[in-house]
Amino acid sequence: MISYYTIGIYVILIAQLILVWKKLKQSIPHKSNYKSISVIIVFRNEEKNLGKIISQLLEQKISNYHFEIILINDHSMDSSCNIVESLLQKEKKIRLLNLAEGVTGKKNAIQLGVHYSQYPWIATLDADVEIGLEWLNTLQTTSDADLQILPLTIKDDNTLFGKLQALEFMSLVGTTASMCNMKIPVLCNGANLLFSKEIYLRTLPLRKDIHVSSGDDMFLMQEVKKIGKIEWIHDLRAMAKTNPCKNLSQFINQRIRWANKSKHYKDKPTTLLGILILLVNTTFLISGILSIFGNDFLASFLIILFAKTIVDFILIDRVAHWINMRHLLKYYFLVAILYPVYAVGIPLVGIFMKPEWKGRRIDL
Repeated sequence: MISYYTIGIYVILIAQLILVWKKLKQSIPHKSNYKSISVIIVFRNEEKNLGKIISQLLEQKISNYHFEIILINDHSMDSSCNIVESLLQKEKKIRLLNLAEGVTGKKNAIQLGVHYSQYPWIATLDADVEIGLEWLNTLQTTSDADLQILPLTIKDDNTLFGKLQALEFMSLVGTTASMCNMKIPVLCNGANLLFSKEIYLRTLPLRKDIHVSSGDDMFLMQEVKKIGKIEWIHDLRAMAKTNPCKNLSQFINQRIRWANKSKHYKDKPTTLLGILILLVNTTFLISGILSIFGNDFLASFLIILFAKTIVDFILIDRVAHWINMRHLLKYYFLVAILYPVYAVGIPLVGIFMKPEWKGRRIDL
């Protein structure tokens, strides 16, 4: 009975997200007031990616040239800094900052970047993303919302593992956009984010998460919710594409970081959504195991499987259509079966294991 109740709530929520997604319209440019933007990229051991994202930023098709690129080195041990330094003499828009000894992490790096930024708007990108030629011009003409959630997808790297990650991530895109348009923002990603310098500085003294290594994006969003305006930018030109995890170890470490930082969340809608998803996937797994022992359990499992799989598929299908990646839908059933396993299993592993990022153990 409890399992049906939980699944019922989940189905109603996802159905609502689908309806909201269907009503989303292209974000309207505000060209009367171009934003001046400081683009902040924090990097650590990104020699394979930095050259590409810097080139893409310098090649932007923009109508207003007031922007800068602030690159912040988080104690890289490869040739990342050499790549940046080779460009400093040629490109005046590029600045390189280094975190001081004993100071680590993306939160400290972003604080440093904001402190030295010369423009009133801050855009953050991860060093391994790719952007289109109109990314910056699109950001310069968005609304005046204090924090703007920009679309992010995972690239199809032509491996099965990468395809499954890209497909699963579409559910996050749909949830992020629809919940934000319901005026209940619960997700965002610092790999592609835009916010005003003013709101960042206003919320910084209020934040209680600075000691938490991860979550530079989510904790900022949760504070902005209290005093500012948050908006989803429904425009493919503002999209960034990131790489999938290359192997299972990297994937598990990533998901442990995501799961473990959630215990510090104070935002009720975000927490309740996380609990609901955990309960639904736990119910799915338990009913699946019990179905082995009798037809009564099998009937329950099939009902749960059908209800969850159908609504999840419809949401993912809508997002896949928008980002032109419907070719991945043929892998959906595999994702539907695997997702509950690691959605429940990885948080349990995270209780006993500290995640690793770029060769550094992280305390969460």
